[in-house]
Amino acid sequence: MKQASYVIGFFAIFTGIFIPNTAFLNTSYRITTTQNRKLSLISQIPKMANTYVEGPPLSSKPDYSSSHGPLGKMMDNFFLLIFRVQFAKRMGIDSKLPRTDFEGIIELTNALNARYSDKETVQKACIDIIKSIFPPWFCMFFVIFFARPFPKFAAKFLAFMVRIFGTWLMGESEVNSFEIHPPFTKQKTTYDRDENKTVLLPPAIAKNQGVLVKRCRILEESKCASVCINSCKLPTQTFFQTYMGMNLTMTPNYETGECQFKFGISASQEEEEFLLNTPCYSMCPSGGKLRKKHTINLKNVNECDENRNNSMKSVMDG
Repeated sequence: MKQASYVIGFFAIFTGIFIPNTAFLNTSYRITTTQNRKLSLISQIPKMANTYVEGPPLSSKPDYSSSHGPLGKMMDNFFLLIFRVQFAKRMGIDSKLPRTDFEGIIELTNALNARYSDKETVQKACIDIIKSIFPPWFCMFFVIFFARPFPKFAAKFLAFMVRIFGTWLMGESEVNSFEIHPPFTKQKTTYDRDENKTVLLPPAIAKNQGVLVKRCRILEESKCASVCINSCKLPTQTFFQTYMGMNLTMTPNYETGECQFKFGISASQEEEEFLLNTPCYSMCPSGGKLRKKHTINLKNVNECDENRNNSMKSVMDG
């Protein structure tokens, strides 16, 4: 009953959000020291640049057309229609496919990446599309009344909403929990009398603040790691952090097709650089051309690490 009330309440809000705007329609990488992180990244770049990722087998590809989110196929098509109209408005063109055909989104995404010569412009365009879904007041409303006073609840709430409203875009997913390691939180210790030594306690758990996408539809249909990074991962992380007041890390796994959302955690510099230098898919339609837009910059790693130390504090204390 409690979850049902969340769905009904948030659906009422989303209905008010979408309809007035129709005219504007697991890879983990953690090393103990900054110096070791840099050296490890550098050592992997040449090897990564000359290899390809096969990705998950096509034989096990889900039938996305027959799957739907908790609200049903009709609502999924409604969200797809709204997103498609917004995307086409931003691009000034549209696909000839029906507006409830997901392949039309992929065609627009490919057109977006082909139009602009730099990844920053692609990312900004995607952020604008996401932002245009909401009326001007909504994001600030969420920040003031949810993200700032109740960060832990806000992280769980967003994870729940992504699960409810994101199936049409990403495929099947589930809310999950994840471990929080230093520097996001202090590693607690206890004294073991039998062993006569201090031992580390298990890491803290961010309960129900994550979403595991089982096999990402965007990645599967685009077959392009660059599209994943520049048209989905980085714009979505930036949108939630900048406009919703909530840190987010999205970690795609290019071998399995999974993607792990972690609300309340900001991505580290070395993790981002590692993903930005991921190999192309062997079946990439661009033949690796979009891959050349990925550049590595190991500057500011120290500054990024310092920012990470405080990124989870409010969520843990909330």
